[in-house]
Amino acid sequence: MSNPVNAIFVLEWIEFSFNLPYKIMDGLTLRKSTSAEEEEIKKFWDENSSAYIGSYKYNVKKGSTLSSVHTEDRDKWRYWLIEFVGNFDKYMQYQHAFNLLNFDLHLGLIVKSGLKNGFHLWHNQTKLYNYFQDEENIYLTKLYKRNFVEMPLIYKLIQDLNPSKHTNIIDALTSYEDTKLISNSVKFKVIAYFTIIEGLLTHNPNDPTNIDSITRQITNKVELINNRLNDKIDFVKWFGSVNNKKIFSKLYAYRSTIAHGGTIDFSKEFAIFKDSDYILSFIKYLTKKVLIASINEPDLINDLKNC
Repeated sequence: MSNPVNAIFVLEWIEFSFNLPYKIMDGLTLRKSTSAEEEEIKKFWDENSSAYIGSYKYNVKKGSTLSSVHTEDRDKWRYWLIEFVGNFDKYMQYQHAFNLLNFDLHLGLIVKSGLKNGFHLWHNQTKLYNYFQDEENIYLTKLYKRNFVEMPLIYKLIQDLNPSKHTNIIDALTSYEDTKLISNSVKFKVIAYFTIIEGLLTHNPNDPTNIDSITRQITNKVELINNRLNDKIDFVKWFGSVNNKKIFSKLYAYRSTIAHGGTIDFSKEFAIFKDSDYILSFIKYLTKKVLIASINEPDLINDLKNC
């Protein structure tokens, strides 16, 4: 019997511009699934499609008229696996690192093969369901080797976090992954991202009406860490030539309106945010940037929190 293989099935429809297998880093290899693995994964989709994806055919290429995976050229199937060395704890660290790359990569099923009983597939039901409810996720993505260049560094930075000194950052990475448990259609998901940012950067204000307020803390501290990021937060791209103070004032007004059950009017007060999907995308982007700053300079982030 062969040794068990741990791998993660990638949910995204991806076209790779390079040959596989590809070693992303030590202990992590991107590869095509074997025929046996594909059959097991297809069986999973066949048995669970009504619960997760309805009539959506994961394995059929976007725009294809094919009704059966069995008639599609195997070279066009997108059954990609990321094989990894280590146990489930290792998988979570890999997921945290993938979450901070400059694109989204959802690791949907853990595939353990080479076992006495063949295969074992593990998945988080809620995350998988939410993934397929977001229609944006079905579109084809093209990736290059450069997309994975930062993975080894990000992973090492996460590995180097001190569990006793940087618990807040480690918890924030876990909370970011846990936001996948909340559907994008749930309007208070935006508050989850706010909570992660606030947990990393702010302390309880001594005088909420003065310079120590949460809004002022976030505005000043995000500006400070943004100046230290190589790939900076592009506020102009998102909101045009609006100063950051106004952006964060509006952000917290938006957060407060949701928290208190108010009505959001994107044609008036919150026109700068366009719609709920747009502002959710921005807050997610901002949270990712704050997390990147946090793993790069964890001691600075801890000092900032207390300032």
